[in-house]
Amino acid sequence: FYDFADSAIDIFSDIRNAELPQDSQANNDEKALLESALKNSVRKNQIYARAMYRLKEFNKPGHEGIQQAVKFLTSGIFLLQSANNNFGSYMEQLLNDPKLLTQQGTVSRKIAELSEASNSAWQAYVQTAGVVTYSLIDGPTSLKDIDPKKMQQKLSKLLITKSEIDLLKTHLQKSFGPVLADNSKAGLVDIPAMSMWRFLNDKWIPATE
Repeated sequence: FYDFADSAIDIFSDIRNAELPQDSQANNDEKALLESALKNSVRKNQIYARAMYRLKEFNKPGHEGIQQAVKFLTSGIFLLQSANNNFGSYMEQLLNDPKLLTQQGTVSRKIAELSEASNSAWQAYVQTAGVVTYSLIDGPTSLKDIDPKKMQQKLSKLLITKSEIDLLKTHLQKSFGPVLADNSKAGLVDIPAMSMWRFLNDKWIPATE
């Protein structure tokens, strides 16, 4: 359970870094900007693919909570990848047919549509932090197992130890330190880490060391 949470933090960090600007040398030339955007799209796609491949190692029988979290987190990353692929394909289309750039209204509308699709994908992705943290709770893994009388007691217990909680918090601080201390400048890319940080700082009963 600790290994999964630790890997999830790495994945959150990789996906956050994928969104950081890469080509500061690109000038205002339209072709250079399009080439830079396409190159960035390819780089993001590689990061998303690596993240999904890394999640596969945790998709094993025996830990239903982790399997559910892997499924949802993979789905969220897939939506980001799909939106990114659509954006990259359009940049390639514009590069291959520069005459399209003269149709400013059409291009602007398409960019707006792609941006909206990307935003929807991010909204879905940021919700995946919840399932990652839920997999660390020693509670019911399906609705049929929920007993209202025992919910409060069950949901207060974790499957990770106090030392593992501390290690995860250290990992989060190294990767996302500034926004954990001050979230006024946080973006969608930071929300999964911030959610996990709040989770780890809540009052839980850790597993026995």
